[in-house]
Amino acid sequence: MAHAFAAEYKALYSISGNSDDAVIDSILGHIEAQILRHTGGVTYVNTSEVTETNDHTGKAPYFYTRKRPIQSVTTIHQNSSIPRAFDADALVDADTYDNDDESGKIMYLADGKYWLRGFKTTQVVYTPGYAAVANVPEDLVRLLLEWARASHVKTEQRRHGVRSTNAGDGSTNYEISRIPIEVTAILDLYTNLATG
Repeated sequence: MAHAFAAEYKALYSISGNSDDAVIDSILGHIEAQILRHTGGVTYVNTSEVTETNDHTGKAPYFYTRKRPIQSVTTIHQNSSIPRAFDADALVDADTYDNDDESGKIMYLADGKYWLRGFKTTQVVYTPGYAAVANVPEDLVRLLLEWARASHVKTEQRRHGVRSTNAGDGSTNYEISRIPIEVTAILDLYTNLATG
């Protein structure tokens, strides 16, 4: 299945034909995974639910999901018993919490109410990411496509990671960072510095 942004990538960089489709899909998928890792959770187009369990200090009325933004929260359970049982008895009433979709922050609405302290005491089922390509912010699209293009060019030149070569002694210098400098400013805007 083609990557969600493959057609947009090919149109932007005037790539015709299908001979590079597998490479383009692979690069876009790899770059998207790098963005997810580097930002601490930014997810592109997604329609599937994920289930996460979270640890808590017992001192915060909020926590952050591992992926963001949040399209919807299906359920939250919390239980401090051993073993954990995230069943109907542990279901948290949806009226008692709210979420900030862009940041992935889920917070209790009542003052003085905290998520149960302990290791993996809450389980959240939610749908992260954007519902469609059209919903993804333009700067995130540009980030993905420009980073992918830089990687694609190096793939075509067979110079992945190469910064320079010396014709005199035949030595090669390699890039330390895989993140192109032109995309780091955008990437840093989406980096999640919060801890839940």
